[in-house]
This record gives sequence, structure tokens and C-alpha cells, in this order.
Amino acid sequence: MKKIFILFVSALLACTIQAFSQKRNIDLTVNLISPVNNDVMNPGQQFNITTRIKNLGTDTLTQADTLEFRQSFDGNMIQFGNPPMPYLAMPAPYLEPGDSTQSNLQFYISNTWPVGNTTMCVKILMKNAADTIVDGDTLNNESCVMFRVEHPSSVNGLTNNISTVTVYPNPVSDVANFGITLNSTTDIELVVTDITGRVVAREQRSNLSGKQELKINTSTLPNGTYLYKVSTRDDVQTGKLMVR
Repeated sequence: MKKIFILFVSALLACTIQAFSQKRNIDLTVNLISPVNNDVMNPGQQFNITTRIKNLGTDTLTQADTLEFRQSFDGNMIQFGNPPMPYLAMPAPYLEPGDSTQSNLQFYISNTWPVGNTTMCVKILMKNAADTIVDGDTLNNESCVMFRVEHPSSVNGLTNNISTVTVYPNPVSDVANFGITLNSTTDIELVVTDITGRVVAREQRSNLSGKQELKINTSTLPNGTYLYKVSTRDDVQTGKLMVR
């Protein structure tokens, strides 16, 4: 009788281990629907990021699973939440094999965003699940587009109060020097933001002309990409500041 009991427990344990070791094959593919290549955005504009997610695997993705939403601009990862994390955790949609759905997220182009082309990428990965999920092909988990940031025509038509703006050193670790050459006497404002638009530094000066230098202390800023905007009553210039 004792021998039979031991065999029964062994069989039960084997079944339990097998159940917990089950794996699901979920192959996520991600495609950006909006924005599209060559879209034009204005600083201060809010736009929708629309992503189509499809399950090419052989098993079902359930709402008990969790995904990581990752977003980058020109290779620089967006930080979400407090404390900052390089991804946004979100519940997974219910997707049977072959099913697809759309995900929408709003993003704000800050007023300090530099004009020119910007490459934005969205990547969605599995974060956790009740069991083991295998996504054997993560190359299709990311989709990228390139759009252009331009000031509205009302800004482009302004007179050029600002002749040049130079930033040195860039990348910077302690103090960033902004060399500004003005064509006429004017008030100026220098604003530095992180990539989400949060202001991290601001300097304002009145009745300046000619060559000027403004300093921004970056020693307390986390490493990453920041955006700056130098503006007068009649002109705006923007650019990127790298903190290392």
C-alpha cells in the first residue's frame, strides 16, 4: 500500500510540473498606422499614435497578460512614470491566433522641439504572464516612421532677431553655454525641456543686443536628450542638448 501511494504522488507531481512548464507561442507584430512617413507636425501640437497589434502565434494572448509599450525619438527612449521607466506597462488585449487590434496613445510635441526630421519608433514586448510566453521573433515587434517638425507659417514669417545660437560643450555634463548673437536689441528667453516637454531650466533676459552668453547648469539632470528653445518677440530657434 505504501508503494502504491508513493507512485501516485510521483505521478501527481509530474503532472503538476508539466502544467506549470507549459509554454504559449505568441508572435506579436506591430505596425504604426498614425502618424505616417512625411507627416508634418508643429511645436505645441498633440497627435495620436495609433498602432496595430497582431498575434501571429499559435496560442491566445489574454487580458491577464501584460505588455511593455516602448517609444523612442531618434533613438532616445521615452521615460514613463515616477520613478521613470523606459516602458509603459499596459494590459494585453485578447488576441486569438491571427487576430489584431489597435492601440491609441496621445503624444505632445513640446514648444521647444527642434525643427527638422524626427524618427519615431514604437516597440511592444511581452512583460509578464501567468505562464511562460515565447515570442520567437521580436524583430517584428517594432515599427518606425519619420515625420517633420516645422513652425507654423506665422512663425516662419517673423523677422530674424536671432542671428546664431551655438551650444558648447554638447554633449555636456556640468554647464552648457549658449552663445547667442542678436541682430537688434530685444528680450530673450531660453527654455530647456526634457523630451516629453517638462521644463527643466529657464533663463530670461531683457534689453540685450549683439553677442550674449547664457549658462545652464546640467549637473543635476539625468543623462539623456533635452530640447532647447531660444525666443525673442520676433524670432525662435530650437535645437537638442545632450547630457552625458
